[in-house]
Amino acid sequence: MNPGPLGQQGEGGSSPPQLKDLVVLKVPPTKWYQLGLQLNLSEHQLDVIKANNAGNVETCILEMFKAWFSNTAGASYAELGSALNKIGEHSVAAQLLHSSSGTTLSTYNDPSLAAATLPSTESPKGWNKYTRDLKNRYRNHKPAQVDFPPVETYSYVNLALIKDTTNALRDEFFLNTIHGSVDDVVQTKVTISYHDLFSSITPDNRILLLEGRPGCGKTTLTRKISKDWGEETILCFVKYLFLIPLRHINTKSPLNLHTIMEHFQMTDLEVNIAENGGESVCFVFDGLDEYIKRYSAQGNSWFEQLLRGEVLSCSTIVITSRPNASVELRKTVHVRGEVVGFLTKQIDEYIVKSYPDSPTKVKELQTYLRSHPNIKHMCYVPFNLVMIIFIFNKCHNKTTPLPETETDVYRKFTIMSLIRYFRKENRKIELRDLESLPTPEISMFQIISKLAYTTIIASKASITEEELKPMCEESSIASLAKLGILVVDENEEEYGASHVLTFVHLTHQEFLAAYYASRQSSDEQLRTIREDVVQPHMEVVLKFFCGITKLQNPDHWAAIMDIMLTKDDGETMPVTLRALHCVFESQNGQRCRELFSKADGKLQIVNDTLTLLDYSVIGYCLKSASDTVRSIELCCQLTAEGLDIITEKLTTMENVKNLKIRDDLCQKEKLLALKYLLRKLPNVESLERPPCNRSHEVSKKRAYERRSSIEVEYMPSLLCLWRLMK
Repeated sequence: MNPGPLGQQGEGGSSPPQLKDLVVLKVPPTKWYQLGLQLNLSEHQLDVIKANNAGNVETCILEMFKAWFSNTAGASYAELGSALNKIGEHSVAAQLLHSSSGTTLSTYNDPSLAAATLPSTESPKGWNKYTRDLKNRYRNHKPAQVDFPPVETYSYVNLALIKDTTNALRDEFFLNTIHGSVDDVVQTKVTISYHDLFSSITPDNRILLLEGRPGCGKTTLTRKISKDWGEETILCFVKYLFLIPLRHINTKSPLNLHTIMEHFQMTDLEVNIAENGGESVCFVFDGLDEYIKRYSAQGNSWFEQLLRGEVLSCSTIVITSRPNASVELRKTVHVRGEVVGFLTKQIDEYIVKSYPDSPTKVKELQTYLRSHPNIKHMCYVPFNLVMIIFIFNKCHNKTTPLPETETDVYRKFTIMSLIRYFRKENRKIELRDLESLPTPEISMFQIISKLAYTTIIASKASITEEELKPMCEESSIASLAKLGILVVDENEEEYGASHVLTFVHLTHQEFLAAYYASRQSSDEQLRTIREDVVQPHMEVVLKFFCGITKLQNPDHWAAIMDIMLTKDDGETMPVTLRALHCVFESQNGQRCRELFSKADGKLQIVNDTLTLLDYSVIGYCLKSASDTVRSIELCCQLTAEGLDIITEKLTTMENVKNLKIRDDLCQKEKLLALKYLLRKLPNVESLERPPCNRSHEVSKKRAYERRSSIEVEYMPSLLCLWRLMK
């Protein structure tokens, strides 16, 4: 046999790789570092190579291969081919295979390399019909289809690797991922590429948890994972990948290997997979927060045993979840990441791509978002941005006003979805509010909103035909989806069920649940406030309830204030950010003044960070209750932009006497922003910096003269500010 360029072929097999042969491989310049990691070189070794050969990628690749030879006594084509496949460079692996003069696939230990590089009509060793069927199924997965805009959603997957339990309040990337909700992950995190994240999955790091808020793209990501596995670009060592939307399991028998095999019609593989400990098997569980039976009382469910490695201990596991539902799971996972949704720059990019031929619309929408920080804040969730663009298109150049609050956004989205339904039915109906729906549709909408409420209470997102039958006739089940509020879950057919409906988005489901509560009798609404919406997972429902009802009923408002302002010992606490959000959604200035009056004029914000929405809410409420506010305490990391948002909304507040700031205000921009804020608070007598936490000693106080004697807790930056204002 004629020797090839990558080394000579001996009788007993291939010879070890030669350095002079490896340099001809077309390793992408941007991936040599990643390849080095897969070849078990340390980050320190690679950093030294990078520093010593800055700007010369070819030399970096050469030195990387040298280090590999030095570190690895038995360096082989098999190891290099496997590493190339793991970083997604299958064409380079194929070049290595076909150029190594007789080195066949049997030389390679990794069967996934065979799948990625052998252009044969025969099944590679260890592969079978089931593998091919799974890959073909996932290759046909497409991004979720929306009417507008026609922008590829997969290209906007942003991921972060969560590193430890220490937060990083000054890190710009971290701050871009915080949006002021219960689903914020307030821990140190670094951005990581999609392929780098999945390259980190090894037999020793086999459980990956991906957290993210509703609508950030977790389900889209799981479909991408399965599609890319089907196209053999990630997880190439996996023989069987099972994508399991956990919302579909709620209505079935308990989750276990047998039910999964039944869902995929592969029951004859069950024994083999169990005997091999799940080797070469990957389970992708989407939506842990939607799986009611995720934890059993005894802690011995199959799912819990799987996570502890007591069953199928060699399997790879990928799980997505809202952060507030995965706290217990964090103890057992090996790699933890976050799907962070859109970053600030990508919001503008997405808008521009949505209007490729209309720069005027781009400018108008961007201007609207700048003037409404609370609406712009919603755009970090991809679904919300698509929805806001949809609403903007319908309102553009018309008399219909654009939304002012999140409640307005979801109300308009619901109305416009219904209008679209009527147009498809060739019915000309002017629909200005949800109460003016025609008789057939109003009854269906009431059923949908009731379903939203009952499923939110039960932490569910899908509704089966059995659950619908007691509420409507069988002929009406299919018609419910036509309204555009519910959608038929097409994936459900893969799991042996039909006529399963789901809400287009969790937050939309929460809005509909609040609408249902608002249409009940006064007594029933009062019961709902006191018993249901006080639950932690109903916080958004309460906010929407306030927005829909405008807090017009004084008894309901009194009950909400009791919940918001009364401590366990019966004492009244200061106004908190949660209470402000409820009042803001109602846009009821009178209720805002009553809130501060009940709290003795005290505002206390105790958060790690504040979002643009939070600043906008604080500014609105302070302006609405300007004559009743006496004390403002901001125990959080502040930004100059946020302080400016508050200042722009305020009128002069002469009754505020005390201002406490936790932020150290070391940035000049923040000092100047606070200077402008203080001009709106001319009668402040006490300006203090409270300690960040109990372990900090309270600094000594000293007086500083400015027009009148003002007691200032010692903080050099604040003193500099007072000097600026002299």
